[in-house]
Amino acid sequence: MPSANKDDLFGADETNGEPADAPSNGSVAANPSAAAAEDDEPNAYITLVSSDEFEFVVKRSAAVGSSELLRRMFAGQWQEQVTGRVKLNEINGVILEKVCEYFYYNEKHRGERDVQDIPDLPPELCLELLMAADYLKT
Repeated sequence: MPSANKDDLFGADETNGEPADAPSNGSVAANPSAAAAEDDEPNAYITLVSSDEFEFVVKRSAAVGSSELLRRMFAGQWQEQVTGRVKLNEINGVILEKVCEYFYYNEKHRGERDVQDIPDLPPELCLELLMAADYLKT
């Protein structure tokens, strides 16, 4: 089964191994030990599995902060809440990768005004991305 982790998708910062464009939450940035504690929590990350079996490990806060569907899944007593894994049979790996990039981009820029569009969005993916966004309620 193919697998990709957050460093493969978003690049790792050479100094601390964190994704170079990982979102920064105001309270986390102000207290580095809080950031480490958040990432050490057993439920800090979730795995999203595409229809073609690619796995994407993303911060739970980025995913549930961007998707109403995922927020509801992880708010209740669903299997996904227990396993930390969501199988998205309707979304292929290429599209899910872009969705995960959006999750981090959205978390990083949440609450900001006049935010630049996401760079390098291939036009040939736009229709499938819109369908995935509709499905995930992003």
